[in-house]
Amino acid sequence: MKERQIEAGEIVYREGDSGDAVFVVKVGEVEVSRTVSDQMVRLAVLRNGAIIGEMGVLHDRPRSTTVRALGRGTLLVISKEDFLATFQRDNPLALALLQMLCERLLLADSQLLEQRIY
Repeated sequence: MKERQIEAGEIVYREGDSGDAVFVVKVGEVEVSRTVSDQMVRLAVLRNGAIIGEMGVLHDRPRSTTVRALGRGTLLVISKEDFLATFQRDNPLALALLQMLCERLLLADSQLLEQRIY
């Protein structure tokens, strides 16, 4: 695990990027957004202690959101390999459960966003 300093407006990752790491907001705030029907929709503002990027890592898919720093801050960066190894070593059932829950959340998010736009 390592630290990454971020500046206001900096993109942590973009929708469509590969899911190569999980991040923990140590200090600061980030905005999570998604593009729906060519419109940027803010999904959340996350602060200290929030975990981001886990869905792309758990499903080995491109990122479904864009994350942007709202101010200066610090993120903890956990590589995909380290994140997954923790579950595989300590509790493989938890990994399967998290993957299933993330899949359901992605589906629910997509349905809600489509309703919100139209």
